[in-house]
Amino acid sequence: MYPRTDTYTDAPEAPLPDWAEEVEGFVRRTNLQHVLAKAENDQSIDAMPLRPALSTARETLDARTREWRASAKAVETAMRQLMTAEHTRGEALKALSRAQSEIERTASELTSALASFDERDESKNIDPLFRLSDDALEELERTTTELSLAQMWCRSTWDAYVAALAREQLLRFEIQAPELG
Repeated sequence: MYPRTDTYTDAPEAPLPDWAEEVEGFVRRTNLQHVLAKAENDQSIDAMPLRPALSTARETLDARTREWRASAKAVETAMRQLMTAEHTRGEALKALSRAQSEIERTASELTSALASFDERDESKNIDPLFRLSDDALEELERTTTELSLAQMWCRSTWDAYVAALAREQLLRFEIQAPELG
């Protein structure tokens, strides 16, 4: 007799996607025996006729499914918002770096012009250098405001993401933990 091919273990296994490993872990952690024993001992189901009992079970499963879908969607939405906020924050940090280098450049030019200014030299006009330095400082102010707003947005989206994960973990715990009573 030939060996069963489904138990042959020398062949390399294809790696499972991340979600498959999570589902497998969830299935292993769920105490199915406990759930079945509780259903077997539940007197309220025995008192109900079969059709209403099945209807109640279906409604409960539908409600749980909606909760899980809503929870998964909330986590996904929060993660997308967090990624967008972090991208915006990163762009604001880059703009801050550019504004800082522009301030250093205009300040250096202005300092050199002021240091080399001669009272007798009327041809030297320093006003454009002051305007450039003022513009660079105004750009720095706009950039720091944008960075502050991006930082607050990033923080609030992080808080929303953590809250969505906590709600999802609570749902998992409710399913995995044996019910008391």
